[in-house]
Amino acid sequence: MPKDLPELLKKINYASIKPITRCLLEWQLHTMTRPTETAGARWDETDKEKMLWVIPAERMKKGRVHTVPLTQQTLDLLETIDLSLARVNTFSLLIKAIKII
Repeated sequence: MPKDLPELLKKINYASIKPITRCLLEWQLHTMTRPTETAGARWDETDKEKMLWVIPAERMKKGRVHTVPLTQQTLDLLETIDLSLARVNTFSLLIKAIKII
């Protein structure tokens, strides 16, 4: 239920998980995207100035470009991910980073 979202975010924040895992979970909740879309996200798909994430058709289940509006919270998550991963090209390395961190 949407009313339970603040409590879920609080639990994620205090969970005994790696910071990069926390970012991935929060990103999915904020963007409402599938795990494969999130894990395959590329830096060049995001536009911080326009506050958009444009997922190309070839990565979408229905084969259509999908534009996700970004909030200040998602931009903050991008900054955290950027610092955590030293600006690699894809978020997909989050999966590898989870094992490293």
